[in-house]
Amino acid sequence: MLPTWQMLKTTWPQSATILDMGFSDKGNVDLESVIARQPDLMIAQLRARPALMESGVIDKLSALHVPVLFVDYEIAPAKDTAPSIDLLGKVLNRESQAKAFTDYYRQQLQTIRQKTAAITPKANVFVEALAGNSDACCFTTATAAGAGWWRRSGRTISVRSCCRAPLGSFRWRKSSV
Repeated sequence: MLPTWQMLKTTWPQSATILDMGFSDKGNVDLESVIARQPDLMIAQLRARPALMESGVIDKLSALHVPVLFVDYEIAPAKDTAPSIDLLGKVLNRESQAKAFTDYYRQQLQTIRQKTAAITPKANVFVEALAGNSDACCFTTATAAGAGWWRRSGRTISVRSCCRAPLGSFRWRKSSV
């Protein structure tokens, strides 16, 4: 079990009742378990949309009148995180908490943009996304998640030109020069 999930369950014991949908990046979902809970709404990450559509999950839920709300904090975090939190606040009837968070978030984002705007030269950046989680090297975000932050601040993502997927492992090649 992931340490973050364990921490959530310790802090909010009621979170232990949340259904594990068995979701994979290929769109596999334990749809029977989901439907058995008679959900009013399914919330999914925007990056999962193509897989959920291709696997037929969206169509099946639509036929059962279960809407799917897509939120994004990975593909374009600087642009989509605050609107996604606003949407979550609305559907969960927690608009004031969502607004408090997004006001703070937008203020911090503006501060970062102001402080980094004048920095030159812009650095070439490699971000190890899973640092400390294993001995494996070089899982990174070429175009997703934190990569958006670096691009918006004018930095170059060093693996972007050679990685086709938004996330993935990168192998460094030793130069003979």
